[in-house]
Amino acid sequence: MPTSAEVSQQVANSIAATVVKQLKESNLVLLPEATARFSHQFYREREKQLAKRAVTAHTIVKYELLTGIKTVRTIKNMVKDGRIPTRYHYKDQRGTLHILTAFLKEQE
Repeated sequence: MPTSAEVSQQVANSIAATVVKQLKESNLVLLPEATARFSHQFYREREKQLAKRAVTAHTIVKYELLTGIKTVRTIKNMVKDGRIPTRYHYKDQRGTLHILTAFLKEQE
């Protein structure tokens, strides 16, 4: 006959298995609190950047504002070959390239 400690362990394992199964079916994951906080702050900052009129190429790469773009060079090449139309980019007095967020929102 199982003791109360063994029954409790069996119940705990059963509950854990049910929770994991439900999370998988819902496409959810459990994260450590620090990771969840970092992710939340990252996406909050990303939304702040998208609320601006224009952002630099560096900001686009840092906050992953264009899907699949991982380098500033790629963005500069997109400007050169016309994938980012002239009406969506400009250079400031210092020569820093800025991309209008309207273009980024169209690409989502």
